[in-house]
Amino acid sequence: MSTSRNASKSRANGTQERALSERDVEFEMHSDDGSEGQVEQEIRAPTAREIAESQLSGNLDDAIQSREARKAAKKRLRVFQERAIKMKEDHKSLRTEDVTNEMQSLDDTFANMDTPGIATTDAQVFKTHTEIIMNRVRDLKTDVETFNTDEFIGHFTKLFGNRGFDEDEDRAMEFINWEKAGQRAMRYSRRAPTMDLMYGPLSIEQKQRKASNRTKVEKDESQRRAPTNMTTDQFKEGDTNDVTKMIPKIRGVLLEATQNGAADLNLFEFFINPNSYSQTVENLFFLSFLVKDGHAGIETEDEEGNSREFPVVFATAAANARDLQEGVHKKQVIMELTMKDWEDAITLYGIKRPIIPHRNRV
Repeated sequence: MSTSRNASKSRANGTQERALSERDVEFEMHSDDGSEGQVEQEIRAPTAREIAESQLSGNLDDAIQSREARKAAKKRLRVFQERAIKMKEDHKSLRTEDVTNEMQSLDDTFANMDTPGIATTDAQVFKTHTEIIMNRVRDLKTDVETFNTDEFIGHFTKLFGNRGFDEDEDRAMEFINWEKAGQRAMRYSRRAPTMDLMYGPLSIEQKQRKASNRTKVEKDESQRRAPTNMTTDQFKEGDTNDVTKMIPKIRGVLLEATQNGAADLNLFEFFINPNSYSQTVENLFFLSFLVKDGHAGIETEDEEGNSREFPVVFATAAANARDLQEGVHKKQVIMELTMKDWEDAITLYGIKRPIIPHRNRV
């Protein structure tokens, strides 16, 4: 009986093993099919739409995060700004470490923020901290809080002044025991203070005005000369004497130069004196009178109307009424002659000697 029971158990176990093996084979087949689908899904490249949707979602997430970060940064900046204003109002009670720590905290918080609005507010807060430091330096330089001039004078007069004049401050200053004050001050100073520590000079010396003795200059009577009485005619004669003498001479020089074969006499060679610029100007001045009176002429064109290489001067007869009726007319020209022009003309035309003789001054 036990043998039959064991046989039935073995048959049951064999049946279960066959069922399990068939189930395992079926599961392995299903698992193999699923793994192949997953591999195909992993190998397939994403489409352009999927890429655009992923980028758009990423940009939106970044924009939302940056907007929230800017709002939070502005909120923190307002806190820093309000705190800086309060520190500026009460800068006398601050310590240097407080300002330094506040600026370091501000720098660490907004080191990576590059938004223009946040950077502007950050600069304003930094400027406020700078003003706080400047006010503290100014207080340290003037030492306003530790020294009061009025209190010092009051204590000084009570300590070194005479007791009988405590009620009258002006008289108390006059009767201060300076010897006692000097003895007390000797222990703190071994040498006299230099001039840099004083408000002004020790004494002011007023300069006395020296009276100068002025003597009248006496001239020798023998050197005195009586003034010369001159009439109006004498003035005119003196002014025009040289002109009236030189115009005929220059006309004679012009006639002589043209009669010697110089039909085309160069204007510059005629009046320029290479040895004297002043006499050159005078010669041009005298020549202008000859042209004005019609005794000399200047041409810049030839008979055919072509421009000449240089202006020529020649002697002419004064135009009469008949000549004026036939169309002869006078033309006035203002000519400028600088020293540079005088030098250039001498070099250009090679002028070695003057045609108008040089005049020796007396």
